[in-house]
Formats: sequence, C-alpha cells, structure tokens
Amino acid sequence: MRNRRPSIGNVESPCVKICFIEDGFCIGCLRSMTEIRQWPIMSQEAQEHLLEQLERRSNVRNTRDY
Repeated sequence: MRNRRPSIGNVESPCVKICFIEDGFCIGCLRSMTEIRQWPIMSQEAQEHLLEQLERRSNVRNTRDY
C-alpha cells in the first residue's frame, strides 16, 4: 500500500489583492510570506486553522488602530 499525500485544501484564498509586506506580514490578508507561499499546498484543515489565526490577527490589529 502506498503512502498517500495529504489532500490539498480547497478553501478560498484570504488574499484581498492588497499585497504589501510590512513587519513580516501582508497588510491586506495578514499572512506571512511563508503562509502565502504554503497556502496552495496546505490541507483543508491547515487552511481552516490559518483562517482562524488570521481572524485573531485582524482583531488584534483593529484594537491597536483605535
């Protein structure tokens, strides 16, 4: 029996086409360069987990803006 590669997720990318890296993170989608690069090969579970992290990052950023 062959080892199967984990299935690649099909969650829509969080990219919002505002691409500029500042302090290690994209100002549009809040992902790091590594996260951006790995998105297309992440499993569904990993993509969903990252979306949860991005929501928390967004909340932190929004509280700092005020």
